[in-house]
Amino acid sequence: MLTTNNELLTELQQIKDLQVEIDHDLTLMTSIRLKATGDLLIVRSLEALCQTVKTLTKYSISYRPLGLGANTIIPELAKIPYLKLDLFFDPQYLTELRGEYTLPASITLNNLTNCASRLGLKGWEIFTGIPATLGGALCMNAGTNLGEIGSLAKNFRLVTKEGEIKTIIPNEKTFKYRHNNILNAGDIIFEVTLLHHGHDPKVTEIIRAYLKKRSLSQPLTKHTCGCVFKNRKTSPACLAGQSLDIIGFKGFTYKNIRVSPIHGNFFEHGGGATKTDFINMTEIINDELNLQLGIRLEFEVRD
Repeated sequence: MLTTNNELLTELQQIKDLQVEIDHDLTLMTSIRLKATGDLLIVRSLEALCQTVKTLTKYSISYRPLGLGANTIIPELAKIPYLKLDLFFDPQYLTELRGEYTLPASITLNNLTNCASRLGLKGWEIFTGIPATLGGALCMNAGTNLGEIGSLAKNFRLVTKEGEIKTIIPNEKTFKYRHNNILNAGDIIFEVTLLHHGHDPKVTEIIRAYLKKRSLSQPLTKHTCGCVFKNRKTSPACLAGQSLDIIGFKGFTYKNIRVSPIHGNFFEHGGGATKTDFINMTEIINDELNLQLGIRLEFEVRD
């Protein structure tokens, strides 16, 4: 907690374009809404971001970026500060057809999906239904059945924990399934340049159809963190949700967290539960998966 070091707290409070919130209620900062409290640093400029991470590193303080919190679970009493980017962006920029788009990491994929639908940007349909910021999505190479976000990144810029700015040009080794191989501890993506594959009027219908499909196959109106487990790519390969269905865990409830009856890889939170409850529930499920199927699933959600 930042209050344990008055000198550090004073330095942070003097940084322009940085809002320091001590013991902030973080419950609503994640989509699953597990009970959580911690220190929140809201960063509104690149200069503030560089100074903030450099200051935290000087005092050997770890930190974690926080976008929309769709793939994140936070401890009930967070011991590290969370950084939230709130960088300026003119929405008019997305009203024109361009060959490429340079965007702040804090923009939501919902905004990009709307742009894709409006302008018919081929390739951008892969953003459909992902509740994330652009930076957060690129950190984990988020995707849907339509594709992965890493395939559209021309480059991205980040700030290291020392406050240095780097530009990364991706290659075939940069991304893998739900993972960015380039990022080191403390790196924070602040800007991304995205490509597309030209104009196609069919993109609008693809997006509309995929949203309809998701609404029927996923609990979009419930408080969830998105997919909890990664699909297994190694032998025996299997879809995580189908695995929970096979062992009869759809509808299983623990501490007001329920495995969705609609999709086994989504956990619905009814309120009042904590990260500890969530982890305990996943351990129960993995133990049963190991007992019945001889497998254990890895987290897709970040803890």
